[in-house]
Amino acid sequence: MLMSYRMNDAETEAFVLSRGLLTNEQLSPFRVQCSVDLCSLFELMIQQKIISPEMLAELEKNAPPPAAPRSIRSGTTFLRRPESSASMPAVSGASSGAGQSGMRRTTRLSFDDAPSPAAKSSQTRAAVIVSAQPAAAAGESHPKHPLPPESVPAPIRLDARRRRPHGWPGGAAPADSTSGHVQQWLASARQSGASDVYLCAGCAPLLRIHGELHPFGETPAMSAEQVSSMAQQLLTCEQFDFFQRHGSLRTAYAFAGGGRFRVALSRHNAGIDIAIRIVPEQILSAEQLGLPEGFSRLAQFQEGLILFAGVTNSGKTMSMLALLEMLNRTRNIHITTLEDPVEFVLTPAMAEISQRELGVHTGDDDVAVAHTLQCDSDVLMIGELHDYRMVQGALAAAETGQLVMATLPAADCAHAIDRLLDCPGEPLQLRNRIADSLRAIFSQQLAARADGQGRAAVCELLLNSISVANIIREAKTQNLVNVMQTGRQQGLIMMDDSLRALADAGVVSGEEAYARCKNKALFKKYIEPQEELEEIAKPPEPPQRLRVRAAEARRQQ
Repeated sequence: MLMSYRMNDAETEAFVLSRGLLTNEQLSPFRVQCSVDLCSLFELMIQQKIISPEMLAELEKNAPPPAAPRSIRSGTTFLRRPESSASMPAVSGASSGAGQSGMRRTTRLSFDDAPSPAAKSSQTRAAVIVSAQPAAAAGESHPKHPLPPESVPAPIRLDARRRRPHGWPGGAAPADSTSGHVQQWLASARQSGASDVYLCAGCAPLLRIHGELHPFGETPAMSAEQVSSMAQQLLTCEQFDFFQRHGSLRTAYAFAGGGRFRVALSRHNAGIDIAIRIVPEQILSAEQLGLPEGFSRLAQFQEGLILFAGVTNSGKTMSMLALLEMLNRTRNIHITTLEDPVEFVLTPAMAEISQRELGVHTGDDDVAVAHTLQCDSDVLMIGELHDYRMVQGALAAAETGQLVMATLPAADCAHAIDRLLDCPGEPLQLRNRIADSLRAIFSQQLAARADGQGRAAVCELLLNSISVANIIREAKTQNLVNVMQTGRQQGLIMMDDSLRALADAGVVSGEEAYARCKNKALFKKYIEPQEELEEIAKPPEPPQRLRVRAAEARRQQ
């Protein structure tokens, strides 16, 4: 018979303490390590050679009878501890041996209902972890250990079932794993200058080139079976099984001679949708990206929070990587990245670099930043602040003295601040934390070039100051425009000013500048220059005529 246990389980801890295997002082670091490594207490004790597999087998024989089953609430889903192997529900994932006692790796019971964000808190993140039953023990009940009435179950971290599986070993697919047809497609898309490839069941393949969608040659519409076959070729067996269970997956893919790609899969009514982002072969510098001269000022910050704002496919990640590469080549520091997934594989120059992928090298999203703080980094790069938990983690990291860089989906600097202020929590405390931690916001969008040779970056730069901090504390982002207008001498850049400079230089057309600007009145000259010149050339009307027109207007009223 196997002992049914959970990671960091209060019953397991009480059993270990009652046998004198660990003291209360020794148990605390073991509890933290179990949460980080996503392993059970018994497995960690065997690794530390505190007990042997033979001793654990002896403990199982002398285990007390099972306690009465009790229900554990997780969000809106109620789970009950199984009384025997016959009543045990199906578990997900494969089991592997651990030691000589025949113990199997723990897996978590599947949830039918996704818990709400409130149910993922530390008080309600309880999940039953049961050991998979070996074939020889079929039909036998699993012994339980009674929980002392005064003990309170410790909060349980989400386990490996929710973590994404690893990709291809070494980061690249083997030569015989993907059909040459798929690799030829990706190589052809890279050569054409595309940024994305879209494969959708029921539709023809599409390429995104310079922000616009184009058909992929004369390829006809793809069936659901064809797209599913390509998904299986792009993923490992473990990844495809994960996608089948959860319906969505983001991962990185690479093959020899073809570069790296970011693959995002989702399920819809007609089948599978695959969006493939083509990762550039190298990180471009700020000059190559066409970023303003004030961008280099961001590399002077030693701590705090720097945000890169922009809508989807606006180049904000490339700008953040340009700053990260600038720090990599000029500072002797430790850089840690937290990405979803790892796109660029950074090459250390002067800095030491540790790249971590959400769900693969870390646990849950809401604790990934907290675990990364243990790496003692000087610079922390977060791929995207996609929810309030990541925002709270980024602020906490910035308050510890690290330089935190992150992207945020927002149209401009003012909207980025509004996104931060919308996070739940005490409003006054949140505003003070943002005002104290924020150092700069770099926002950008991509406008089509007038010559048709790609797109140009239109940028906005906000540097924190006493005036900006007061606006954040008072939550009056509508006054941010006045501060940025008066702060041009201090290096602040407005989006309309950057767009006007590109239009005056002929980099973007007048129609493109007028379509993207905020103050339309200032950009009318780019779309109606002749009408304005004719209006200026007309002689002024005599005063008598003006008086007659005023009298006619009064009579009509």
